[in-house]
Amino acid sequence: MRAAGKGGFINVASAAGFAAAPLMGPYNVGKAGVMSLSETMAAELSGTGIRVTVLCPTFVKTNVAIDGRITDTGTKLAGKLMASTGFSPERIAVDTLNKYDRGRLYVVPQIDAKLIWRLKRIAPALYTRTLGLLGRFAPQESTEKAGV
Repeated sequence: MRAAGKGGFINVASAAGFAAAPLMGPYNVGKAGVMSLSETMAAELSGTGIRVTVLCPTFVKTNVAIDGRITDTGTKLAGKLMASTGFSPERIAVDTLNKYDRGRLYVVPQIDAKLIWRLKRIAPALYTRTLGLLGRFAPQESTEKAGV
């Protein structure tokens, strides 16, 4: 790509990479790593003609939550949220490709993710405190099934 002076990368992360939702630590860290890698790549490739975009969706209407890696409660909640607020994979793909074509580093396709992104930057302490309080009300379930 460097020799050709063109090309690019689209990395898939998640809004979990910046949202820091309680009870999702390992997943959040993995997605934050993808975001950081994308930012590093974008900086290193700046001016070369090679673009980097990172996708950070919330819920996409897929079967990803039914693989048994999260708790039963988490699976049920994720299923409901995907059905009610999730975008189709096709919609996410078109939005991502359009933003890649425009040279956007971040693709944050859903309004809930955009709201989280902005709230966290405007009032980080309040955001973190609020998440902590919400986390206390989340049903505590054994994570043995999830391998945690």
